[in-house]
Amino acid sequence: MLPPDLRFARDRLRPDTLVAWITSPKKIKPDSAMPELDIAPADARDIAAYILTTKLAPAAPHVVPPRL
Repeated sequence: MLPPDLRFARDRLRPDTLVAWITSPKKIKPDSAMPELDIAPADARDIAAYILTTKLAPAAPHVVPPRL
């Protein structure tokens, strides 16, 4: 299984929701594949801030294959 592309978290999640997800993903989505990690709230806020504000490389262009 591949990890999610976190660049889309900026569009989909509010900062407080991302902190809650990092702190306890199973409370938000019980069947989540993300494990419950013992992360302090301050550390979860720091991780969320990193995800939401770090400069990203451009997304890879979507290549449409030629018609058969």
